[in-house]
Amino acid sequence: MVLERELSNPRARTSSKSQKAAVFRADFLAEVGQNTGHSVRKEFSTMSLRPRLVLALLAGFVGALAVSALAACSVTPLGATDTGIAQARVKAAPGADAFDRECASCHGRRGEGLTTAPAIIGSGALPTYPRDDNSSSNPAFQANAPTPTDAARVPGMATRGPFRTAQDLYDYVSVRMPQPKNNAGTLKPEEYWAIINYMLIAHGVAVPADGVNAGNAKTINIQL
Repeated sequence: MVLERELSNPRARTSSKSQKAAVFRADFLAEVGQNTGHSVRKEFSTMSLRPRLVLALLAGFVGALAVSALAACSVTPLGATDTGIAQARVKAAPGADAFDRECASCHGRRGEGLTTAPAIIGSGALPTYPRDDNSSSNPAFQANAPTPTDAARVPGMATRGPFRTAQDLYDYVSVRMPQPKNNAGTLKPEEYWAIINYMLIAHGVAVPADGVNAGNAKTINIQL
């Protein structure tokens, strides 16, 4: 009977087809909303989190490097080590006082070197052959006239002889130090020897129990 009515009534047949299509479309959209749409949203959310995760990992890595660098700097001071300074102040107390008075203002309390003054204690200090000099901009440290050593030096020649023994070091500092240059060579020999004793002990050189002096300086190797 229903079939007969649909065949006899074209409008009813068209309406029935439209209803079926609407139901199918609703079912299809519901299916997409429940599955496809949810999956797309889930995938998009996951992708949006990936850049944040990468940035967080990079920030942590950079932070770890910075902490490591600061830690390395904090345990590796320039110049003499704490142990070297402590030993030198006990074994060469007069030299420690003279060093603080005559040398530390330019070379630092640890002998690490300040401004244009080179390091004279610790890693890299007292090299056998001199490095290139840097002229000071302070007029007080500029000589009004060249010293005899400078006047006789051929351009390009080293500014000093090689440092191999304690005697080499004494021969240099007793003529060229302390600065300014008008004060060079003005200390007493025993003051220079006291300073050298302090420097070498703090530097880690094996110094005799009775210290460095004119009688044994040539036998004491200062290159570690």
